[in-house]
Amino acid sequence: MNEEIVVNTENGRIRGKKQKDYHGGRFYSFSGIPYAKAPVGELRFRAPQPSDPWEDIRDGTKEGYECPSLDMFFGYHVGNEDNCLNLNVYTKELPNAENDKKKPVMVFIHGGGFMYGSNKSAVIGPHYLMTEDIVFVTINYRLGVFGLFHKAIMQSGCALNPWARGRKNFSDIAKAMGYKDVDEKTLFQKLCRASARSLVSAQFKIEDVSI
Repeated sequence: MNEEIVVNTENGRIRGKKQKDYHGGRFYSFSGIPYAKAPVGELRFRAPQPSDPWEDIRDGTKEGYECPSLDMFFGYHVGNEDNCLNLNVYTKELPNAENDKKKPVMVFIHGGGFMYGSNKSAVIGPHYLMTEDIVFVTINYRLGVFGLFHKAIMQSGCALNPWARGRKNFSDIAKAMGYKDVDEKTLFQKLCRASARSLVSAQFKIEDVSI
């Protein structure tokens, strides 16, 4: 099937495609949609900022970048791009003026202990779920040292949880990167400029890796 289609969003037009679900029915997919600005430079460790609108038709037929991490099973680097805050949307019907009925929305936050994983359809495939009349959304989020959820209360915990010791982990990451005897402001700037791959490598050199 894979017929392309264009829809309007608040940020601009995006091209998606028709696909077949598990039973051979039709659904629409729109992939790699940015939900925040690329967290690069000074934005690397900041709260996500709203994404900018675009003028041309955005290609939503291809999935976006994975967030930097290591493969959970084999340990190789994946997702070397900071520009990874994107989502995939799957729906049985497209919005139109004649049908404004609201549909159930399922947002899936992938597992991996906030250290591994992505929203890739090869792993989180929509084809079975899209046999139901829902809107299915899968997201990428910053992992490990990049820590999108580092200030969220994700579960019951204690003071020994890695994300409860952000300042110490910040210092440990800096030492693993070879940055010593510099003030915090300079250190922060250095970490913002460091390559994503080097930060991922550094985080696995220390015991607690979630900032």
